[in-house]
Amino acid sequence: MAARDSKKAAERTVAILFYALVVILMYNGWRLRDEGFIDAERGVGYWLGIVGGVMLLLQFVYPMRKRIKALRFLGSIRLVFRAHIAQGLLAPLIILYHSNFELGATNSNVALFTMLVVAISGLIGRYLYSRVYKDYNDYEKTVEQLRNEFTDDHSGAEEKATVIPELSPHLVSYEAAARNSSKGLTCFATIPYFAFTSYLAQRKIWQSYKSRIKKQKGGAVSEEELNETKNHIYAYFNSLRKISGLDFYVRLFSQWHLFHLPFFILMVITGIVHVFFVHMY
Repeated sequence: MAARDSKKAAERTVAILFYALVVILMYNGWRLRDEGFIDAERGVGYWLGIVGGVMLLLQFVYPMRKRIKALRFLGSIRLVFRAHIAQGLLAPLIILYHSNFELGATNSNVALFTMLVVAISGLIGRYLYSRVYKDYNDYEKTVEQLRNEFTDDHSGAEEKATVIPELSPHLVSYEAAARNSSKGLTCFATIPYFAFTSYLAQRKIWQSYKSRIKKQKGGAVSEEELNETKNHIYAYFNSLRKISGLDFYVRLFSQWHLFHLPFFILMVITGIVHVFFVHMY
């Protein structure tokens, strides 16, 4: 477990350093754009455009690797995904250096802005992906993990419901509230509201249980037993909040795909048109 946590920490550090490097290079490129070091039509500037364009086309490798088993030789999906993210940041950076951080002809401007939209969309998608998937596992496995955790907590809480008869209906209502909180356009308000009310509910149910069990047993109940029940009730509601949040990000991630893919295709088309006009005229 410690080795796994250390690996995660190292990966997080590398990612932060990579993002920082991209930001620094972007800032320096913008600051030196008036120096005239790069010409998009010749020399280094021209080849930067070629390299950036090829890297953008290589973005197709990740979705193809996920769907075509014959491409396993390219490496694991996890490795290809990381390359996909890195290329998604480096390619726009290289293209910006190619254009010397300046606008040009109409076709090149359209290609540039489309590329920037796709890059920003990719960063948003990366964040959503990290919320939906855990340790790059499949979405189904993540959901199964949370559902099992929820079921375990639920069964334990139901056992306690024999002590508090009115507890069980409350649990059912909060399960329904957890699932409904992520539905519809009001989810941005209902999810935080459910999180807030669930914290109040878990405390209320715990206080009710503690009072009832002490009264039934005449105060002859150990602190260890009380703490075990308290932890179980709190874990139960924590599972509900995680499921609510996960359902929200799953829906958001599916909507993100509907936005990202058309712009990615548009970026490729405008890039090809740009290259065609550059070499024709």
